[in-house]
Amino acid sequence: MTSSASTSTFRYDINALRAIAIIGVVLFHYKVKFFEGGFVGVDIFFVISGYLMTKIIINSLEKGSFSLLDFYKKRFQRIVPALLAMLTVVTVVGFFVYFPDDYKNIQRYAASSAIFISNVIYWREINYFAPSSDYNIFLHTWSLSVEWQFYLIFPITVSLFYKLKHRLTAVRSVIIVLTLLSFFLCLYLSNRNPTATFYLLPTRAWEMLIGGVAFLYDKKKLWNQSVNTIISIFSYITIFLSYILISPSSAWPNVLTVIPVAATYLLLVTNEDFRLLKRDVFQTLGSISYSVYLWHWPIFVVGQYLFIKLSPLTILIYVTSSLVAGFLSYKYIESIRFKSNLRLVIYTATVLMATASLSKIDSNTVLFKKETIAIADYQTQNVEKRKKQYREDTCHVESISNFNKKICLCNIPATRNVLLIGDSHMGQLAQSFNEMGKRNNVNFLQATASATLPLINDYQQTNAKSRSLINYMYSDFIPKNAQSLNLILITANWAGYKKVKNLDTLIKGINETIKYISKYNPRILVLGQTETYENSFPMIAAREYRDRSNSRASYLNEKDYEVNNRLKMEFGELYIDIINKKDSLPLISKNLVPYMTDNQHVSKYGADLLVEKVLKNPHFANYLITTH
Repeated sequence: MTSSASTSTFRYDINALRAIAIIGVVLFHYKVKFFEGGFVGVDIFFVISGYLMTKIIINSLEKGSFSLLDFYKKRFQRIVPALLAMLTVVTVVGFFVYFPDDYKNIQRYAASSAIFISNVIYWREINYFAPSSDYNIFLHTWSLSVEWQFYLIFPITVSLFYKLKHRLTAVRSVIIVLTLLSFFLCLYLSNRNPTATFYLLPTRAWEMLIGGVAFLYDKKKLWNQSVNTIISIFSYITIFLSYILISPSSAWPNVLTVIPVAATYLLLVTNEDFRLLKRDVFQTLGSISYSVYLWHWPIFVVGQYLFIKLSPLTILIYVTSSLVAGFLSYKYIESIRFKSNLRLVIYTATVLMATASLSKIDSNTVLFKKETIAIADYQTQNVEKRKKQYREDTCHVESISNFNKKICLCNIPATRNVLLIGDSHMGQLAQSFNEMGKRNNVNFLQATASATLPLINDYQQTNAKSRSLINYMYSDFIPKNAQSLNLILITANWAGYKKVKNLDTLIKGINETIKYISKYNPRILVLGQTETYENSFPMIAAREYRDRSNSRASYLNEKDYEVNNRLKMEFGELYIDIINKKDSLPLISKNLVPYMTDNQHVSKYGADLLVEKVLKNPHFANYLITTH
């Protein structure tokens, strides 16, 4: 590849790559089968962005015309107007669609997106108990925040090193060093802190920097034409295989991220303009890809919030709506070239004032009855109650470093001691078990960890920090203390661990765990699967209360009942069936407390009902009565 080819010729292949990236992202978000790895489209965008930014900066520096202010202005004009328009329109729509507490979050997230810090906000706020990401209408702006933060730092770094004696050599060297540092930091934190690794610039920068490396080394023809063609075809195939084969449940980015990133790097270097990729469908989609990205997620989230079930028809409607909205945004906002700084300032100020005005609206409570609001907003209004319910950051943890052994694993002589071990589906019962224990002279010990399968074999490959607690319990605490325990109870969201290949594998894992514990104490019971919903239960209950309807059964995940029946049949007397038999329990209390706080966790009210069922189980009662 010659220098002129890379600087003056329009790169049809890059526009086609944008099209391929947005296809992956949209189909992944719309849950289209065989596109479970489509989220790697964001990684492709990052690499492309790094390539183009490096090209713009280096070419300007070589011509002696680089201006940091001009660079920022052009990035601002390219990104901000379309973003602000989307934020404003969506915030207006959200006023009429979202329940009050959710709308307050929309206002906050719109503000953080407008100033490009949404990735930091999501890193700090999103945790296991956060409301479903499917309802966060601005979640997708995290990647724009990462890119903007990169744009702020990268040109300064490049221009400083360009001033050194060996200009391009110095720039190449620093970019390669920064790429390696960011990449190894990413690998180090991937399992230790997956949320930070996903959202923050230091662990994402290597993807954009590798794009810079591609530009800096694409001025020489590295291979002959035949080899170029073969490498390009192989790279496109690799990207499509990534869409199909890479799992969204993995901590991301990780070592597998190298696959789509390397494929994109090779495509940028080889610069093969296949005739197919020059067709209008690819070029148009590539041109509007940014605007489509802006609009595709809010369209989907509004549908999810309104409980519109996904089907081939709704997916087609979502895709069509995204393309139309993206095209209109591209044509009437993104493509506008403001002829003066004043016009750009006026437009931006107008939209910012509109967004700011919307963010000052105290609430949309006038649209809902207070009873409906109380049910819908239960989770966000009762965070402290939930912490007490689970004994969060003391006995229910996301990292073993927060676990308090003295408090949570305290054996009390001359009383009956029961060990609770599991994930959040055991943690949610902790307060209710403890209250029951005080009434019945039973001491409950607790070791529970978020999203961590409590079995000897870690099929899930969960967060190393939370898994360490389960490992400690099985390798240390139980062997040393099992004889002082009257009973060991284990449970989890058995149906929720997708990495467990099949139900037979799960059953094998539970059997292995029972066999292991029985070596030290044969008194072990398995608490059963509880029901989960496709949508947030408080919202389902609030809509039912408002509409005087009874539609919640249609949102139940039937798989939970199938798993429960199979486990019940498999483990017999060792299994305590606590699943709600489709409305056998009152799902809203007299005080308007919903049975569940989200789509799978019960409230304190719900936990009390479940613990009552456990207490009535004859085998549970027998273990507490008899000595060993």
